[in-house]
Amino acid sequence: MGLWATAACAEAENADVSKSDEIIVTAGKRDISLQDLASSVSVISEANIVGAGISDITDFARTVPSLSFTDTGPGQVKPVLRGIAESGLLTSNVQATVAQYIDEMIVSDSAGAQLNLKLFDVQRIEVLRGPQGTLYGGGSMGGAIRFITNQPQLDRFAATVEGTLSSTHKGAENFGINAMLNVPLIADKLAVRGVFYTRQDDGYIDNITLGKDNINNENTWGGRVSVLAQLSENFDATATLIRQTTKSDAATNRYSRDVGDLVSLYPTEERLDDAITVANLTLNYDFGGAKLTSSSSYLWGKRNLDFSYAETGEVNTMAMFGFASFPNTSQGFYETKDRVFTQEVRLASKTGGDTDWIVGAYYQHIKNSFFNDVTNPELFDHPIFGTYFLVPLDEAGPNLRPIVLREDVEKRTEQLALFGEFTWHFAPEWSIVVGGRAFKTKFRRETLQAGVTPIVLGSGSPYIVGNKTKETRFTPKVQLEFRPSSDLLFYALASQGYRVGGVNPTDPLAGASLPPDFQSDSLWNYEFGTRAQFLDGRVTLNAAAFYMDWTDIQVPLPSPSGFALIGNAGKAHSAGIELELSARPTDMLELGLSGAWIEAELDETTAGLGTKGDRMPATPEWSGSAYAQLRVPVKDEIEFVSRLDYQRVGKSYLTFTPLADTRIGDYGVLNARIGLEGNNWSATVFANNLTDERPALTSFRIVTLQTTTLRPRTIGITLRKAF
Repeated sequence: MGLWATAACAEAENADVSKSDEIIVTAGKRDISLQDLASSVSVISEANIVGAGISDITDFARTVPSLSFTDTGPGQVKPVLRGIAESGLLTSNVQATVAQYIDEMIVSDSAGAQLNLKLFDVQRIEVLRGPQGTLYGGGSMGGAIRFITNQPQLDRFAATVEGTLSSTHKGAENFGINAMLNVPLIADKLAVRGVFYTRQDDGYIDNITLGKDNINNENTWGGRVSVLAQLSENFDATATLIRQTTKSDAATNRYSRDVGDLVSLYPTEERLDDAITVANLTLNYDFGGAKLTSSSSYLWGKRNLDFSYAETGEVNTMAMFGFASFPNTSQGFYETKDRVFTQEVRLASKTGGDTDWIVGAYYQHIKNSFFNDVTNPELFDHPIFGTYFLVPLDEAGPNLRPIVLREDVEKRTEQLALFGEFTWHFAPEWSIVVGGRAFKTKFRRETLQAGVTPIVLGSGSPYIVGNKTKETRFTPKVQLEFRPSSDLLFYALASQGYRVGGVNPTDPLAGASLPPDFQSDSLWNYEFGTRAQFLDGRVTLNAAAFYMDWTDIQVPLPSPSGFALIGNAGKAHSAGIELELSARPTDMLELGLSGAWIEAELDETTAGLGTKGDRMPATPEWSGSAYAQLRVPVKDEIEFVSRLDYQRVGKSYLTFTPLADTRIGDYGVLNARIGLEGNNWSATVFANNLTDERPALTSFRIVTLQTTTLRPRTIGITLRKAF
């Protein structure tokens, strides 16, 4: 879908194609020009978000060096940076390796609440490659992605309305509506900015077992309200509330690849409801020589999945629970809830002197709960279990039903950290940076299981167990910078990143043979990079080479009862080269090229992972992208705009072991856009996945080959009007 800026940003779009354009970023938690930032950071400006029609992370991931992803369905997009991938990528029992932020709000620390934000009225996207352990803490071992939204404007009224209509090959029609309103309530003192969007994307997978077409539809609506108060010349406060909900008739976008094109045999009726809300209060006080920032965030996440298995299908689900003779008519309810409170306070010095510094404190409390209920009315006829565990349909209801499995899990994680960075400009061209983060983390898990399944497994019912653990660690950073001129920067750094540990469920059949908890894993990153501009800023070249050493990897452990257990074992490395090149030969033409080569492999054979030399999951050896955008004046203040984007992704595997059934990637995607653009309006025709490719984004076998793929060729039009 297309995405256009507000009227206030139309001038910024024109400025982005000038040779003197400067992008200001806050990746280092202070304002700095991108070309002055000694770090491997990619920025997608609002102009490029608009120009490429980027609507979520799956649209821009292929354009950023070393960034890949897996996508199994709504709210299940998992980014991977530099090959540092979760073990198997299909488990949610470990912290993500890429942190995701919306402004000051972290939205990725909870495995059940990964927010795939729909992008509208977003100022820029910052992708920080490599471990960000000092400033961003746990979960940023591979890097971080930051979505920086447009803030309320105190001095002007602005509004935008946008509509998109499209059609998908082998699917049906899709539409989207976006709106933004900025209102100064008190001139130069108080303003509010509101954003609303809705996306109705029709499905493109036909379930021939259930007799339903286009089953993987996705309906999303959301919004954002921000209030900015300039309380004094030195003191400001911003309150933000974000809400996004998604509903679908399929929890995943899998289809049976070896059966037919975009057809599924999955024997399950599903209804998915996914919602996330994030609230934040950010306070800034400028002391003159330093700036104090306080960020308080609270995240609510909830995912509900209702399901019922058809009597016929590729898998007899009752056989999984030891009752193969019973009809496959189980019904169930799956729910995850996430509550995350985060508080950060930091003090950053002004830049421009001989030294720069930033110090801060961080606190986070995470509560994850998981509830799973599977029932089967046929168990009433079982001679033994027919009278076991009959429970009301609801707490007050008189109706009874036999439970196959009821599972209620609650996990709590509490983290406290102190961090800081110090920069010494010891010569006009040289600087050295040292930093570190000390943290203490506590974990607790409580599990209740009831029903027929725990009896079959031998644990009894109800089965209740609790585990807890804690750990303390320190992650350092050191960096050397050399600036021979204002247009050329070299840097070398060594930094450490980490991912917090956790507590395992107790397997009743394993006893004490499996670990009750797992510790954090960490990696060292050694990197050399450069940022350069030529021809008065018309050509920009950014490049980096890195080597990362990963130890104590969090790995899945085999469990007699099939529980998702994690342990620490194994070593791996990731080495690579990243390149970004952009050029503006004329004021009308903009060209871009980016790419990465990555060798990410296990360094030793590890049970639960793979053998020495196996590649990291979802990490292609080669990937790259290119684009060309042309603006031609037509008359008065109207321009004809055309753009081509091509992205190429090499092959990889969803698992460490290179199995044919888990091979993914090895594809190219071509997108095209043409349109007319005036000062406050635009009309754009677009075609995404122009050649209608069917690559595997995820792939594994459960009887048939379960595969997710790109949305088929989609052609549409976007109209926008700004006021």
